[in-house]
Amino acid sequence: MDKVSPLQLEEHKLQIQAQMLELEKQRFKWQRFSRKKDRELDKLRIENERMKLENELMTPFRGNGNRETLFNVVGRPLKFSDGSTFSFAAKDLIRGLLAKDPKTKIRIQKGSYRNQAASIL
Repeated sequence: MDKVSPLQLEEHKLQIQAQMLELEKQRFKWQRFSRKKDRELDKLRIENERMKLENELMTPFRGNGNRETLFNVVGRPLKFSDGSTFSFAAKDLIRGLLAKDPKTKIRIQKGSYRNQAASIL
Protein backbone atom coordinates (compact mmCIF):
# COMPACT_ATOMS: atom_id res chain seq x y z
CA MET A 1 0.00 0.00 0.00
CA ASP A 2 1.11 3.47 -0.76
CA LYS A 3 1.57 5.79 2.12
CA VAL A 4 -0.42 8.97 1.86
CA SER A 5 1.32 12.03 3.07
CA PRO A 6 -0.38 14.44 5.45
CA LEU A 7 -0.23 17.08 2.71
CA GLN A 8 -2.17 14.84 0.30
CA LEU A 9 -4.74 14.12 2.99
CA GLU A 10 -5.16 17.84 3.61
CA GLU A 11 -5.56 18.49 -0.15
CA HIS A 12 -8.18 15.75 -0.39
CA LYS A 13 -10.02 17.19 2.62
CA LEU A 14 -10.03 20.65 1.03
CA GLN A 15 -11.38 19.24 -2.25
CA ILE A 16 -14.22 17.54 -0.40
CA GLN A 17 -14.98 20.75 1.50
CA ALA A 18 -15.00 22.70 -1.80
CA GLN A 19 -17.46 20.18 -3.27
CA MET A 20 -19.64 20.46 -0.16
CA LEU A 21 -19.59 24.25 -0.44
CA GLU A 22 -20.59 24.07 -4.13
CA LEU A 23 -23.44 21.71 -3.29
CA GLU A 24 -24.60 24.04 -0.52
CA LYS A 25 -24.59 26.99 -2.97
CA GLN A 26 -26.68 24.96 -5.42
CA ARG A 27 -29.10 24.05 -2.63
CA PHE A 28 -29.57 27.73 -1.70
CA LYS A 29 -30.12 28.64 -5.35
CA TRP A 30 -32.73 25.91 -5.62
CA GLN A 31 -34.48 27.10 -2.46
CA ARG A 32 -34.61 30.67 -3.79
CA PHE A 33 -35.92 29.41 -7.14
CA SER A 34 -38.57 27.18 -5.55
CA ARG A 35 -39.75 29.98 -3.23
CA LYS A 36 -40.08 32.28 -6.23
CA LYS A 37 -42.07 29.62 -8.12
CA ASP A 38 -44.25 29.06 -5.03
CA ARG A 39 -44.96 32.81 -4.89
CA GLU A 40 -45.80 32.84 -8.59
CA LEU A 41 -48.17 29.90 -8.14
CA ASP A 42 -49.80 31.62 -5.16
CA LYS A 43 -50.30 34.77 -7.25
CA LEU A 44 -51.88 32.69 -10.03
CA ARG A 45 -54.17 30.93 -7.53
CA ILE A 46 -55.28 34.27 -6.06
CA GLU A 47 -55.88 35.74 -9.53
CA ASN A 48 -57.88 32.67 -10.52
CA GLU A 49 -59.99 32.93 -7.36
CA ARG A 50 -60.57 36.66 -8.01
CA MET A 51 -61.71 35.91 -11.57
CA LYS A 52 -64.09 33.21 -10.30
CA LEU A 53 -65.64 35.67 -7.86
CA GLU A 54 -65.98 38.32 -10.56
CA ASN A 55 -67.67 35.82 -12.86
CA GLU A 56 -70.11 34.88 -10.12
CA LEU A 57 -71.01 38.54 -9.67
CA MET A 58 -71.40 39.08 -13.41
CA THR A 59 -73.56 36.01 -14.11
CA PRO A 60 -77.18 37.12 -13.82
CA PHE A 61 -78.54 33.55 -13.73
CA ARG A 62 -76.21 32.07 -11.11
CA GLY A 63 -77.95 29.64 -8.76
CA ASN A 64 -76.81 27.35 -5.96
CA GLY A 65 -76.68 24.44 -8.38
CA ASN A 66 -77.36 23.42 -11.96
CA ARG A 67 -81.09 22.99 -11.42
CA GLU A 68 -81.51 26.42 -9.80
CA THR A 69 -79.38 28.06 -12.51
CA LEU A 70 -81.50 26.45 -15.24
CA PHE A 71 -84.66 27.60 -13.47
CA ASN A 72 -83.23 31.13 -13.30
CA VAL A 73 -82.58 31.09 -17.06
CA VAL A 74 -85.99 29.72 -17.99
CA GLY A 75 -88.33 30.86 -15.25
CA ARG A 76 -87.17 34.13 -13.78
CA PRO A 77 -86.87 37.60 -15.23
CA LEU A 78 -83.34 38.75 -15.92
CA LYS A 79 -81.80 40.71 -13.02
CA PHE A 80 -78.28 42.07 -12.68
CA SER A 81 -76.64 42.24 -9.27
CA ASP A 82 -76.01 45.60 -7.65
CA GLY A 83 -72.25 45.02 -7.96
CA SER A 84 -72.51 44.37 -11.70
CA THR A 85 -69.98 46.25 -13.80
CA PHE A 86 -71.95 45.94 -17.05
CA SER A 87 -72.73 49.21 -18.83
CA PHE A 88 -76.35 50.13 -19.52
CA ALA A 89 -75.83 49.36 -23.23
CA ALA A 90 -74.43 45.90 -22.43
CA LYS A 91 -77.35 45.14 -20.10
CA ASP A 92 -79.81 46.35 -22.73
CA LEU A 93 -78.20 44.14 -25.38
CA ILE A 94 -78.26 41.09 -23.08
CA ARG A 95 -81.91 41.73 -22.22
CA GLY A 96 -82.75 41.97 -25.92
CA LEU A 97 -80.88 38.80 -26.82
CA LEU A 98 -82.41 36.82 -23.95
CA ALA A 99 -85.96 38.11 -24.29
CA LYS A 100 -88.50 35.29 -24.31
CA ASP A 101 -91.07 37.18 -26.40
CA PRO A 102 -90.14 36.75 -30.09
CA LYS A 103 -91.51 40.24 -30.88
CA THR A 104 -89.06 41.98 -28.54
CA LYS A 105 -86.12 39.61 -28.97
CA ILE A 106 -83.11 40.93 -30.85
CA ARG A 107 -82.38 38.77 -33.86
CA ILE A 108 -79.94 38.65 -36.68
CA GLN A 109 -81.76 38.17 -39.96
CA LYS A 110 -80.23 36.21 -42.78
CA GLY A 111 -78.76 38.52 -45.34
CA SER A 112 -79.13 41.59 -43.16
CA TYR A 113 -75.38 42.22 -43.31
CA ARG A 114 -75.39 41.91 -47.13
CA ASN A 115 -78.38 44.19 -47.45
CA GLN A 116 -76.78 46.72 -45.16
CA ALA A 117 -73.47 46.53 -47.02
CA ALA A 118 -75.24 46.90 -50.38
CA SER A 119 -77.12 50.00 -49.21
CA ILE A 120 -73.87 51.59 -48.00
CA LEU A 121 -72.10 50.94 -51.32
